[in-house]
Amino acid sequence: MQAIRVALVAVFAYAAVLFFGAAIHVGGDMRVYFHVGDRFEHPAFVQEQHIPVIHDSFGYDGQFYLMIATDPLLTTHAMVPYIDAPAYRYRRIGVSLLVLAVCAGTGARCASFAIPILLFIALGFGVWGASTYAQTLGRSAWWGLAWSALPAVAIGMPRYLPDVLATSLCMLGALFISQRRFWPAAACFAYAVLTRETTFLYPLAFAASALLKREYLRQTAIVCIASVVPLALWMLLLRARLGVVSEEAGAQFALPFSGIWQVVIDATSQHDQPSLTVRAVGNAISVVAFLSASAVGVRAFLLDKRDWVAILALFGTALGVLAGFKVWDSSNSSTRTLDCLYVAVFLLALRHQRRSWWVPLAIVGVLCLVPVLTTMSTTR
Repeated sequence: MQAIRVALVAVFAYAAVLFFGAAIHVGGDMRVYFHVGDRFEHPAFVQEQHIPVIHDSFGYDGQFYLMIATDPLLTTHAMVPYIDAPAYRYRRIGVSLLVLAVCAGTGARCASFAIPILLFIALGFGVWGASTYAQTLGRSAWWGLAWSALPAVAIGMPRYLPDVLATSLCMLGALFISQRRFWPAAACFAYAVLTRETTFLYPLAFAASALLKREYLRQTAIVCIASVVPLALWMLLLRARLGVVSEEAGAQFALPFSGIWQVVIDATSQHDQPSLTVRAVGNAISVVAFLSASAVGVRAFLLDKRDWVAILALFGTALGVLAGFKVWDSSNSSTRTLDCLYVAVFLLALRHQRRSWWVPLAIVGVLCLVPVLTTMSTTR
């Protein structure tokens, strides 16, 4: 029951902050957090349903996932012309399939309300999973609140991104693995990968750990196969419906640290415009958060090279080091893409309860407060 209370506190806290921001500028219409920008052409239902549009803005990714939710199975292709990268966006179909199940094809009006509700539910389950995990380690359930400050949540909730659902499912998968409940873990990871493909690092880290320990090999195979099959089938359908599976890659691999150095170089040349200065500061904080979290992850790996959470942190570190500018083009992008690193550090911190393990999480928390606190100014 304590974990449920913690989850409800997190949900109501996010709901209060977001409603306050929406109330200031758009009379409390929470659909403003789809961040529909007027620089993109958008379908007629946006105007018909009076969904708030942000003027002189490209908006954010949530607007595209709203459009996808109105036609998730590409039965009409009506939304394709309005999406910046259709195959790339459609690949992350998890939230839209839930909307289809909830709304039963009733259209965009239902989708625009169902997506926020589903994400708040996902937030609650994620915090519940983190709190329950903390309790299994003998910690207070209230440590689970720290999970709600991780990048996928703190950045995803004010933008209605599928990252919230994906990371919540991964948190539940980690909980089930700790309880040796492999079938529920496989189901959580499978739908997480269908929601955001980068979460495949979770079952991959678990597989690497199982191979090193030479235990639970059959269960590990089930988890890994189950995690990738739904996405593979969905991408085959995308190829049949769209002719391609992706127009762009989420990460562009390059020389080690090249993406980070590019961010640092750009930060030094963006001091002439206030908006760019704010972005440069955010990018700088994201680099510091990444480096400190990586140090914690590498330290944990050196202490136990067979621990799947430490391996997950190492995978996140490798992704950040090798990923090019595509990942590091903004603090929002880098922290979301590397979220597996911060989730791993969070889990490690719960285990060890050392102050040094919480330092990167505190930095990330500060970083993630920026989009939450500035939401009220960006939704005008």
